[in-house]
Amino acid sequence: MPPSTVLFCGLPAFGHLYPMIPLALAARAAGHRVVFATGAPFVGRLRAIGFETHRVGISIDEGVATLFGGRPAPRRPDGRPDEEGAAALFLDVLARPMAADVTSLLDRVRPDLVVHEETAIGARVAAAARGIPAITHRIVAAGSTEAAGSPAGREIVGRLFSDFGAEPGGLHGDGVLDGFPDRLHRGAPSVQESRIPVRPVLWSEPGGSIPSWPTTAGRPVVYLTLGTIFAQPETFRAAIDAIAALDVELLVALGPVDPASLGEVPPSVHLERFVDQAAVLPSVDVVVHHGGSGTMLGAAAHGRPQLVLPLGADQFYNGEAVTSAGVGRMLEPTGVSADQLAGTVQRLLGELSFRTAADALAREIAAMPHPREVLPTIMDVVSRAA
Repeated sequence: MPPSTVLFCGLPAFGHLYPMIPLALAARAAGHRVVFATGAPFVGRLRAIGFETHRVGISIDEGVATLFGGRPAPRRPDGRPDEEGAAALFLDVLARPMAADVTSLLDRVRPDLVVHEETAIGARVAAAARGIPAITHRIVAAGSTEAAGSPAGREIVGRLFSDFGAEPGGLHGDGVLDGFPDRLHRGAPSVQESRIPVRPVLWSEPGGSIPSWPTTAGRPVVYLTLGTIFAQPETFRAAIDAIAALDVELLVALGPVDPASLGEVPPSVHLERFVDQAAVLPSVDVVVHHGGSGTMLGAAAHGRPQLVLPLGADQFYNGEAVTSAGVGRMLEPTGVSADQLAGTVQRLLGELSFRTAADALAREIAAMPHPREVLPTIMDVVSRAA
């Protein structure tokens, strides 16, 4: 078929946009025109990679400020996010400005296909309003749009479709690109029916550090990252103190956290701002992380046991998936002691069952089709709509 124009759309955050980049690169390499649409914080980043990029919608932080008036997003007593607040945020406050902006962008760019990460609900609605095929890219093990199945969620979504002149429809469009292997899969039946398995391929922004010392460390290497949204110095400090008490080398990716805010650390602790995870993961023994889908799937693809310390959003669901798959454990933030944290890392290092399960999971992921191999399936949606 002739080259098509594909619009990729996502909320402006690493874990929302970057899982789609391997497919976007494959589409571009195949001769298709690739366009991105996202919020202001990531427009420059995507343009620097070489993608035509347009600003749409608002950022997650702006949505939280709008909905909660500058207060932190509400949580349940156990520390988990409030599902009603999450539904209002993603299905309404973030979705409406994106739907308005993407609708206008569709009239200018005239794409043949829209590919949107699953929380970019506004893109799905805009595509439906203009009769353009749409593919959903899953980014959450539990399906972050499950809130749409509640009575309140269905009402919010129904109004959203109606207000933008779209026929009532589901949030998943003409197919669901799903990088979660069966052992980590928690999808609803509606997702299973339209599921297009695709191998999760880590993509790191140019400029990430690739330290060489882990390959010659002489001791087990633990990799600690807490993402780019929820991490705070005190969270890092507590985790570092617990893990550094073990006979290990500790690689820490701080992201936006200033290393100076942590004070002095032991010689066995190696601080970096950003690392190239795809290059680092083969050289580590255990990954301790916040439960972001990208880090979880990256560690899984490399057969590494994981300890999940969820801080918000979908991270609790991902931690449960890691635990049920037998490749790691989750420690919830309320009441976790340093001894518990260190003891769990020691178990992951020492008990063969975790590595055995992680190796099996890595083989399952390796057997999934690469993004360039699923590209014909995606573009077939365009052919059927023509």
